[in-house]
Amino acid sequence: MTRLPLTSEMIVSIVLRRPELFDAAETSLQYPGDGTSRLLLKNGRLAQRVDFDQQGNLVNVAYLADNQLISTIRYSEYTAGFPALIELELINSGVNVAIRFDEVETNAELEDARFRLAPAAGYKVEPFPEY
Repeated sequence: MTRLPLTSEMIVSIVLRRPELFDAAETSLQYPGDGTSRLLLKNGRLAQRVDFDQQGNLVNVAYLADNQLISTIRYSEYTAGFPALIELELINSGVNVAIRFDEVETNAELEDARFRLAPAAGYKVEPFPEY
């Protein structure tokens, strides 16, 4: 078993197609002419490429250091607007991970019994502030 050098928050953001974008000193948006688009973020020796297909779906996020690819996240096999396959590759460590969603269902009916609305013992419930 290999442990991924990622926090649970990072993994959730990848699955939700919200990979973290780093602060960039330079940004550019490119349109290659085939209906796809690429967002390029650069900050010194680091760069990030974010690619979208003709439908605007996120298909690739690449992280580079000194113009060398260090990791990628690929999203493919879109069904009902969601990727059925997410692939993560960490180049230097040789780690490749694939997450496949076989039964994608959108707007599914969820029973109220699946949710627990009572707070755990010892927690204080406070009202949400109104602004």
